[in-house]
Amino acid sequence: MASDTADPSGGAMTVERAGTLDLIGVDFRLELGFGNGYRVQLESECTVTDRSGSTAVVDPDRKDSLLPVLRLFGAELVRSSTENGVLTLIFDGGDTVVAGPDAEFESWQVSGPKGRPARTDPPTGSTGTGTEGDRG
Repeated sequence: MASDTADPSGGAMTVERAGTLDLIGVDFRLELGFGNGYRVQLESECTVTDRSGSTAVVDPDRKDSLLPVLRLFGAELVRSSTENGVLTLIFDGGDTVVAGPDAEFESWQVSGPKGRPARTDPPTGSTGTGTEGDRG
C-alpha cells in the first residue's frame, strides 16, 4: 500500500499496492494479511464480486460463507479506497471486496506497518484514523 491519502475528517482515503494476500484469519472477524505488513479486518458482512461479475455476501459469523474470500488467497491487492465509510479492495484478477458501515459495529479496519489505521465507526459510518500503533 504505497500511497496513503487519508482524510481524517471521514472523507476519502486511497491506498495502492498492498502486496499479495498471504494470510486469511477467521474468528469473530475476517483478517486479510498482505505481504508488506498491511492488514484488513472485516467484522461485518461484505460483498465479494469475482471477475465474472458473480457476487456473494460474506459474513465473518457464518463460516460457510467464506469461500469467495478464501479464493482470493495469493492474489495481489492493486488498489483499495474508502469513501463515506465504504472500503473497496480491488485485486489483480478483477475481484473486488466491498465493506460498508454497520449500525452496531466497527465494520472494517485497515492498518499497516507504519502510520495511522483507518476504520469506519458506527452508527454514522464515518471513516476515522487512530494513532500510530493503534490496532483497534
